Amino acid sequence: IYRFPLERHPQRKTPRNIVAKFQSSQVKEKILQAARKKQFKYCGNTIRITRDLVASTLRDRRAWNIIFWRAKEIGLQPRITYPAKLSIILQVKKWSFSEIEDFQAFLMKRPELNRKFDFQVQDSSGT
Repeated sequence: IYRFPLERHPQRKTPRNIVAKFQSSQVKEKILQAARKKQFKYCGNTIRITRDLVASTLRDRRAWNIIFWRAKEIGLQPRITYPAKLSIILQVKKWSFSEIEDFQAFLMKRPELNRKFDFQVQDSSGT
């Protein structure tokens, strides 16, 4: 078990993250499934258990940030789903995109949305 950050910041009110490494992937999966079904509580406090994502997945999720916040501003109810897909709701229909290029093609077909998304998309490869 590892705690991050190593020392607690006095002005930060949230608790530190704890990373647990399991010897068996079956045990890890059972704990994650149980966490999805029911909240864990310890001394009356809710404990949030999430899956640790690899660096490439985090980088891909970060690439959606600009689009996510702009979509939120104009009321498209965006969601980043696992592992790194953007979902939006437009006129009661749910749309999901795994690549930024797919989202840009979607915008090109809808001029009213395309005008609202006047931004330069950052490349997810870091170039």
